[in-house]
Amino acid sequence: MALQRVTRLDGLWSGEMRSVRLEDCTILLARLDGVVVAYEDRCAHKGLPISNGTLDGRIVTCSGHHWSYDLRDGTGVNPGSARLRALTVEIRDGEIWVDPATPALDAAPGCPAGPRQCAAR
Repeated sequence: MALQRVTRLDGLWSGEMRSVRLEDCTILLARLDGVVVAYEDRCAHKGLPISNGTLDGRIVTCSGHHWSYDLRDGTGVNPGSARLRALTVEIRDGEIWVDPATPALDAAPGCPAGPRQCAAR
């Protein structure tokens, strides 16, 4: 699959997370400190939509069993062994594009399983 347009960048506010649907994939978008990240919208524990949880700063907590993740890189906070599935995201001409089929495994320096992060310009 290829990158697909999701929404306008100015439609996703700083500190906001949102669930969007692309084909057969539900995606969690978040904008934190000028960076947009995308993950499969499923908690690693039971597969519940992580977007139904709460966002406190950079930490999202699942509404089901309260597993929590750092949205900067998708790593688990509680438990630390958990990880969200990061997706490739790009910003093009003020629009957010995501590839729902391609995990972003090479993006964050020093974190080989982190998301491909795009600075919101």
